[in-house]
Amino acid sequence: MHEQFDHDSHWVSKHVESGLFGINNPLFVSVFKFSLPWNILSIVYTILFWDSISVSFLYASVLALTWVNIAPYLIWFYDERVLPGFFNHLGELIPDEDIRDGIARKYNHFFAQHRISVATFWTIATVAIIYVSEPALQSQGMVGVGSVFLWTTYAYAVYVGAILSHGFVGPVTTILLVREVTNYELEIDPLHPDNLGGLSNVGYVSIRTTLLFSSASLILPLLFYFSSSGGVSEVIFVFAGVYILTTLICSSEYFVSGVRNWLQDGQQRERG
Repeated sequence: MHEQFDHDSHWVSKHVESGLFGINNPLFVSVFKFSLPWNILSIVYTILFWDSISVSFLYASVLALTWVNIAPYLIWFYDERVLPGFFNHLGELIPDEDIRDGIARKYNHFFAQHRISVATFWTIATVAIIYVSEPALQSQGMVGVGSVFLWTTYAYAVYVGAILSHGFVGPVTTILLVREVTNYELEIDPLHPDNLGGLSNVGYVSIRTTLLFSSASLILPLLFYFSSSGGVSEVIFVFAGVYILTTLICSSEYFVSGVRNWLQDGQQRERG
């Protein structure tokens, strides 16, 4: 769609983009390539231990599993649609195509790297949450014969932390990107149809990044369940707090960048 400014891709995006059995729908491919094992395990566990599963745990688990299913798709969407689309429309503010292409290459590459530091942090976080929440899981049948599902839950946590945590890099990418763009002399048009001098594209990438990243809040009900059912609340809330705080920081950063651009627009109008 915006191939001109799509210079690099994260490996998750490449797998989603490559299709499956001739099917190229990215959401379908995302679910079947990345989430099918976890869906099957969840169904088997639910069938075998239906009598042991509480309704609140079931609902919270379904919400978390929903996010796990769509997370690879969201990584692909940010990588292959949001970023290239932003660079394509950035021409209204930065007409020089070489400059835009240079920025695109830089941040395409930045997001395409799977950072070990991020994966390690969130893997430790997810595994720690499962560890301190074992009593809650054992009360749902994951004890005795069912303990095999406790170990698959640990594997599940490693997958979420090591692979899906890359979505955490999206907000960082957008913050750095917006900051760099605002350092250039922007061609702000007071008569632009968006009534924002052409700055709506900055809002486009900021809002979409926030929406994609905040989708992980679907896991929060499960964390609250763990906390209320015997889990060590201090550990659970520390990592949940890191996620929530990051979301707030990102939203604040986008707002500040928007105000900065608005002030620059006002100064240019006064000079004009």
